[in-house]
Amino acid sequence: MATGAYVLNTDIFDVSGVEIAGKEYGLPQTILLQKDVHPIKVVKMKKWIPLNSPGDIQSAELQLKKKH
Repeated sequence: MATGAYVLNTDIFDVSGVEIAGKEYGLPQTILLQKDVHPIKVVKMKKWIPLNSPGDIQSAELQLKKKH
């Protein structure tokens, strides 16, 4: 699972995905395969709220409300 945010050039949809297991394809692996065609820029987030379960949504909402 990749828990990141991506801004992608739509050309990524013109290439075959990189198969990582069975019929599962990896987006990070597919992006890395295109590094010579499309530059990759990493932006490190100062604050990230992971959402891994339904309960995390309520926790994230509370954290965001505290900031405003």
